Amino acid sequence: MIDAIFSSLKGEFSNRLLTQFNIPQDKVDDTAVLAKDSITNEIQNQVSQGNISGLTDLFSGQNLLSSPIVKNMIQQYGTSMVTKLGFSNEMASGISQFAIPFIIQKFTDSNKGKSFDQETISKLFGDTMQKGLTDQLKDGIGKNLGSLGGLFN
Repeated sequence: MIDAIFSSLKGEFSNRLLTQFNIPQDKVDDTAVLAKDSITNEIQNQVSQGNISGLTDLFSGQNLLSSPIVKNMIQQYGTSMVTKLGFSNEMASGISQFAIPFIIQKFTDSNKGKSFDQETISKLFGDTMQKGLTDQLKDGIGKNLGSLGGLFN
């Protein structure tokens, strides 16, 4: 589902990157991919931390700029553009301050009228959440099994 939403906004998003930020044409697609990665990585991080209520608040669409989740996405996205695309800190900051709220708001608008409970979020971000939960289980099991190993010494 999230891939479909990103695909639907790619044209408008790319056009705004070109016109507002004068991004070179050959870096527009990479810039969009990094935005998607930053958003999905942070959602995955929040799921692995069990912060479903934070995600439901996020997708209610209110106070996006004050959301700690959005702030993390903006930070991660800005850093990625500097390190992976060679953008200046100033350019990356401007783009990330625009892009993340823009994408989250478009996503929220496209899902107006839906309640964002755990079930809805699971359906919308199924693959992302599944990976986050799988990683969480692997970490938990690995840590627990690792501590059990000491019992047999």
